Amino acid sequence: MFQALTTVLLPVFLVAGLGALLASRFPIDQTTIARVTLYLLSPALVLDVILRTPIRAAEAVQLGAAYLLTLGAVCCWAGSWAWARRTACAAA
Repeated sequence: MFQALTTVLLPVFLVAGLGALLASRFPIDQTTIARVTLYLLSPALVLDVILRTPIRAAEAVQLGAAYLLTLGAVCCWAGSWAWARRTACAAA
């Protein structure tokens, strides 16, 4: 129980306390903090969760196949959209 508190809650309280201390001493631009959180910290959290999740080889193959199928569908859609747009511009 104590280990859970120190590994989960202690870092949260330390970061919150550091943020409160910095906010009281320095003006913090909320737009910059929001951008850093969106573009850096959120992907880092997702990557950390993905890397720590145990996965079997069969599941990895299924996920890879689903990824390639989705990527192929998106590429086909984008290609057909670009072709239709180019054809419409050439006809005009």
